[in-house]
Amino acid sequence: MSGFVYFFSAMTASQGLEELRRQRFGLDPLADCHVAAAENVDGPEGRGAIVCAGQAPRYDPLSQRWGSGGGGAWVGISSASRPRAGELVRPQRFEGHDITLRGDRWTVPVLFRFSHTHVRYVLHQDIGPAQGLVAGVIGDVFRMLRIDRQAPRRRIMAAAAIVLSVNYRTGAEEIALAELFDERAAAQICALAIDSPSIPTLSGSLRFAVGDEPFRRVF
Repeated sequence: MSGFVYFFSAMTASQGLEELRRQRFGLDPLADCHVAAAENVDGPEGRGAIVCAGQAPRYDPLSQRWGSGGGGAWVGISSASRPRAGELVRPQRFEGHDITLRGDRWTVPVLFRFSHTHVRYVLHQDIGPAQGLVAGVIGDVFRMLRIDRQAPRRRIMAAAAIVLSVNYRTGAEEIALAELFDERAAAQICALAIDSPSIPTLSGSLRFAVGDEPFRRVF
């Protein structure tokens, strides 16, 4: 099984996990799975701790690619293959719309549903402290789009990463390392998170410009 591996320079495993959870946006990528750890081992930045889920913790620069998350934290991936959606799915996956990314099917959770009169936040189950964060970031993106201007690509990419973290053990750093999606796919993920397939049944319009080609949504 392939997956993401995390290295924390000059830290124990517990210190590294605490730092990972402190600095990350979205849901904790290792919150709901068995974590294996190795301490005082070589890594991409000296010696420290390696933690991962579903595989033996190891550092092998010949078969892995690593990206720095800052503060001595690193995320690694197999050079031969990227993790599949089925390997990263959380035990509790929320319903939504499927999207194909790099030939693999991922489920984008629906965060908001629209009616003729209001917007409804639909994640009723408690997903921890990240619940407000997910709602806030997607709400910011939605408000930017409502005033008919192009939302910053950086913001769209960050929002899409947070959306996927609801259903999968991944985040912005993992997505960037695996090259999972680009700006256009990120825009589609954000649109699916606000239940875009149902929007054409409502009134009004939304211009979602990504690059030179606008996405038009009606609601």
